[in-house]
Amino acid sequence: MLIIPLSGVGASGPLILAMGIDRLIAVKLPTKYRLFQQEPKHYIFGQLVFPIVYTLVLLYYGFHYRIVDDKLQIACAVPLALMGTPFQFFTYSSAVIYFLVVIVYGIVYYLLKSNQASARFKSVFRSIMVTVGFVLFGWVTTTLTNTLSYEITDVAFTAQLMQMYAGITVNFAAASNVFIFYAIK
Repeated sequence: MLIIPLSGVGASGPLILAMGIDRLIAVKLPTKYRLFQQEPKHYIFGQLVFPIVYTLVLLYYGFHYRIVDDKLQIACAVPLALMGTPFQFFTYSSAVIYFLVVIVYGIVYYLLKSNQASARFKSVFRSIMVTVGFVLFGWVTTTLTNTLSYEITDVAFTAQLMQMYAGITVNFAAASNVFIFYAIK
């Protein structure tokens, strides 16, 4: 099983959600946010509880339902490490997480537009928003393809190929982050 890559795949959505919740707290409750920053260890731990628990559940679920047939050959690819029920759990839960990300960032955007926030804060948010937009686009297309791959074809190999190629958008989004932060500053 591809533990390290699956940990990254599993934690990415919840971490984006945690970043959105952090921005929401900063915009909606700035005084409490400064208070939370006085004890950063507790605040960071609180923000990381869901991503860590979700990733551990995903890894356990994937390991518990692993294929134990030694004669079965499968391609060594990250999306194929989770097969069957664990993969569907990952796909559907990712869809819910990214839906929540859109809601949280929509609320933050609304609060910033209706409030007289500083230009620096809006600039930082714009950079984060563009990055999250790219990542969301990558993950939404991947999640949608992964979900529909089982509906489109009954051939397991074809579904696996669709899932592998769907990951290209995620890799593109991840690779573009550094350029987005540099361009927007």
